Amino acid sequence: MAWRLRTGSPWRDIPERYGPWQTCYERFKRWDEDGTWARLLEQIQVKL
Repeated sequence: MAWRLRTGSPWRDIPERYGPWQTCYERFKRWDEDGTWARLLEQIQVKL
């Protein structure tokens, strides 16, 4: 997910090593909706 956000590439262009793009997108969407993504980014910022 971070690769996709960093590059700005479409979801369908993420490298195969991250799994199917649809799975990554659905996970990102679910994490965004339930606040997981925001908490993850917050923790990363705290550690930097």
